[in-house]
Amino acid sequence: MVLFGVIAVLMVGLTLKSLFIPSSSNKTPAPAVVGSEFKMKKIESEAEYKSYLQKAAEKKDFGNQVSLAQPEAAVSRDAVGAGAPIYSQTNVQVVGVDEADTVKTDSKNIYISNNQPILMYEKRIAPYPQQILGKTHVVGVDPLSNVSSIDVSGELYLKDGKLVLLANRTLYGYDVTNSKTPKLLWKNLLDDGVYLTTSRLVKNDLYLFTKTTSSGCVIPLFRGGFSITCTDIYRPWTETDVDSVFSVLKLNVQNGEVTSDLSFLGSEASSVVYASTNNAYVTYADNLDFYLVLSEFYQASGKSFLPAESIAKIKTLDSLDISNQAKLTEISVLVENYKKNLSADELMAYESNSQNKMTTYMTEKMDEIYKTAVVKIALKDLKIQGSVIFAGYPLNQFSLDEYNDTFRVATTNGSGMVQTATESSIYVYDSAMKLAGKVTGLGKGEKIYSVRFIKDLAYVVTFKTTDPFYVVDLSNPKNPVVAGELEIPGYSSYLHPLTENIILGLGREDNKVKLSLFDVSDPENPSELDKYLGNFYWSEALDNHKAFLQKANDSLFFLPGDAGGYVFSYAGKKLDLVKAVAQSGLKRAVYIGDNWFFVSGSEVRKYDNAWKEISRLTLP
Repeated sequence: MVLFGVIAVLMVGLTLKSLFIPSSSNKTPAPAVVGSEFKMKKIESEAEYKSYLQKAAEKKDFGNQVSLAQPEAAVSRDAVGAGAPIYSQTNVQVVGVDEADTVKTDSKNIYISNNQPILMYEKRIAPYPQQILGKTHVVGVDPLSNVSSIDVSGELYLKDGKLVLLANRTLYGYDVTNSKTPKLLWKNLLDDGVYLTTSRLVKNDLYLFTKTTSSGCVIPLFRGGFSITCTDIYRPWTETDVDSVFSVLKLNVQNGEVTSDLSFLGSEASSVVYASTNNAYVTYADNLDFYLVLSEFYQASGKSFLPAESIAKIKTLDSLDISNQAKLTEISVLVENYKKNLSADELMAYESNSQNKMTTYMTEKMDEIYKTAVVKIALKDLKIQGSVIFAGYPLNQFSLDEYNDTFRVATTNGSGMVQTATESSIYVYDSAMKLAGKVTGLGKGEKIYSVRFIKDLAYVVTFKTTDPFYVVDLSNPKNPVVAGELEIPGYSSYLHPLTENIILGLGREDNKVKLSLFDVSDPENPSELDKYLGNFYWSEALDNHKAFLQKANDSLFFLPGDAGGYVFSYAGKKLDLVKAVAQSGLKRAVYIGDNWFFVSGSEVRKYDNAWKEISRLTLP
């Protein structure tokens, strides 16, 4: 598609949401500068709240989805005593920050939530199905047995005999000290229009990230319970594209009570959440107003394909007291009227020249156009600690990291839809969210497919036709540098540190699942030690790190496939398949001591460390 054909369509009323956010403000505010502080202010009145939302709503054209930020396997000996066996925990991004999953264990029992709703038919409502929420099963491990069940399903947290169950729009807290008779302790139902987007558990505190599109000044978050008012909400200092109220709620898992909260206006588009043990970081897109982009482009580059009087008319639009959307329409009419008077040859030259100039302009300006704001929030009291703007967009939660009082973020900038040359960068900020250093120009013409920060190093995979694997040295935050690079076929969408010097890459090659062992002992010369191209085409672990499990003591790891699951050994720096489990619907593995448990929604299988099957259990 010719670039300027895209631009013409945009100007007659369609907004390319992934690229620009048109402003409805009559007075065009100065755009925020990359690297600058991004101020947040508390809303002072209901009138201010409604006015800000109204202006933002005029910029909207369609909804977007929230993508919330997403690991290193942990093992545990918890309160069951020092003699308890080592057992697996959910594979999470940050040790000490638990993430909800459908399977949890405390070494005595495995808690399995069948997260697939069941459709049942009743005569009184036939032929329409009624959705039943499934079950959460409590399974004893020695011997393998059905102990009890809870008549709801969802994602789980397990902490000191307390089971938290996130069941769609309802949160439950159970006492499972006596696993035979789980006791409901508390229940919180999200109010209409409030949605849980992600959560984290740090020590005894559960952090919920919710969103709502409510425009009322009193906003109930829990039905019949906790609510906020519009004057509790923070907003960006300048006008920007917001469509939701985001809230962070701190709950005590013992009683479900909200002990602290923070709310702010933000955009659903491209929002990522990362949490360390001390802070949370929330991002959202902050693209430059499309009118500003187009107006500056015509004034700076239009003289090669537009007459001077047309450019002069475009310049006068800056001072008119009309919305920027109206200004875009004026530019559209002006340009289309000029093109109507061109011959076929002249029109062909116009299209070629304008496309060439726009491509050059967008490439030069992309750091000013494609931007992301990030807000730093202290978990101890949910207070905003700072905020900045950086160029580009993070891929997911693994693109963000906190280490030694620094915040690091990996981004990709540019867009193929306007033919700019994409490239990726890493930015490093100090504890006050001041830019300390950056590395730019990674993977030109490509985009990030996976990132992993580990102490003073970052591992970044970009991809277009080959898989550049970068090692970035962050030991000097003021001067981060690319230490080494390796190019191999295919790509990795998830990176996992197996040992201090070996990184596992999980991705695809020739449409099959590929595993790669990267030797990073010499950061300047990373190498691929071994690879395994599986005879399966999908694994949940490609997109969900919680499906992956490592047992470091035995140099083993598990991942589900499209027809069961696989256990691999990486002993001797080689990848070997040691066990394939043909179990329909297999989604997770758990290890407790020397035993492995493979879990589907209907069955649990138990194996010893010689891979001899001990028993099977059908879930009721």
